[in-house]
Amino acid sequence: MPLLTLYLLKKITAMTSPLLASEIEALQKEKKTGKVFGAAIGILLAISGIAISITMGRLSAVLYISINVLVGAVAGYLVSMWINRKVNADLRGGIKEIKVETITNKEQVDEPIANLSESTGLTENPSFLPTDLGTQKHYFLIGEDLIEVEKTLYQKVEKGEHVKVHMAPRSGVIFTVELVD
Repeated sequence: MPLLTLYLLKKITAMTSPLLASEIEALQKEKKTGKVFGAAIGILLAISGIAISITMGRLSAVLYISINVLVGAVAGYLVSMWINRKVNADLRGGIKEIKVETITNKEQVDEPIANLSESTGLTENPSFLPTDLGTQKHYFLIGEDLIEVEKTLYQKVEKGEHVKVHMAPRSGVIFTVELVD
């Protein structure tokens, strides 16, 4: 396909659409990492501040503990908000982008579930073991992005073909990948 045609195809089909309920839920799940990290930072800051306050012992322990808990809570909240700023912007915007992209490459990765030779009794009878112990993950390479896709889509699409990618515009969270009709 000529480059001009491909460029026009991308520009014409790059559109926005309102977020679906499942996509809003996916974005909210994406915020968990930032919340956990922010909470951990806040807790560590509060504990270290309390430990320092107790060892110094100048004012009452209750006052120092209260101040350090407050500082830790505020710091944790701010860290969480900073980490989740792009996802929050996508949730406020309420839209997703739908882009037509070209598959640069495909990759299937086989991942074993465990080293069963260390398990006792499982490898003594090979007929006991299922034939597909590992898991397979399927990826499309689009530009420089590696996107995990379902096995059925992976099998339908070949390198060089076009797919529609539904994604959040600011955070880059990918919701779905589908064939171009």
